[in-house]
Order: sequence, then C-alpha cells, then structure tokens
Amino acid sequence: MNMNEMNTALTELIEKRNHLATLSYSDTKYDELEEVLHELEDDFLDEFGEYMDKVLTVVHEKNFPESDVLSPIAYLAKKYAVKKAHPDGTIEYTIPAKDGVWVEAFAFPNKDIRLILLANPPRLVMNFDNGVQKEVWNAGKDQVIG
Repeated sequence: MNMNEMNTALTELIEKRNHLATLSYSDTKYDELEEVLHELEDDFLDEFGEYMDKVLTVVHEKNFPESDVLSPIAYLAKKYAVKKAHPDGTIEYTIPAKDGVWVEAFAFPNKDIRLILLANPPRLVMNFDNGVQKEVWNAGKDQVIG
C-alpha cells in the first residue's frame, strides 16, 4: 500500500470538504463541487477502500467492539481546521465535536467520542467532545494503538 498516495488522496478530500463547507446550498458552485467531491470519494474507495476496511475492522475490534464498522468515507469530518503543522509534516487538526463516526469506547465510559480519519500522515483518532484527540491507528506505523 502506497501511503504517500493515500495521504495525497486524503489531503485532496479534506481540501474539497473544507471548500464545500464554505459554500451555501444556493451557491452556483455548490452542486459542481459536491459532484467533484463524490468522485474523489469514489476514487479513494476504489484505491484504498479494501485496505481501510481491514484497518477499521481491527481498530473497532480492539477499541470499539460494540460499534459497527462503516465505510471509510464516513470517518471523514465535514470540516478540518489546521491546529498546528509540525516540521516532520504531521498536521494537527481541530475537528467539530459532532463530525466523524460516533463510537462506544469501553475505556472511556460516558464520553462522546467520534472516530475521525485524518491526513498528514493518514491516521485514525478518537475525537472527544472537548477537542482532545487520541490516535488509534497511524499509517506510518501501520499498527493499531490500544
């Protein structure tokens, strides 16, 4: 699996989602951009969907056994804001509390947690309602973190 290609595809998806989030439904460019976004999502699933399904299955089995595994696209936030860019290329993002897939984590009872797919590098994080994030998978390490 070429993680650089996956990262490029995720970055493009994030940029398009961020752009779409700035437009109102009545904007003449909205439908066109939404169509481009759906094509990019389909391309991502064609190229990386099977791999990400396996990753998500392992992440869920280890961390969220009571939560269903969804399509990898479901784990993308609607809007990403860059919180901090690190010299090694890692980017920290701020994600709205209700974006991503709600998961039930036994390690954090009574917490509202969303699982989010991020880029730079490709990774999955638990996004808590207070903005704290905990990484559960990183493509650079290609292992599930418990």
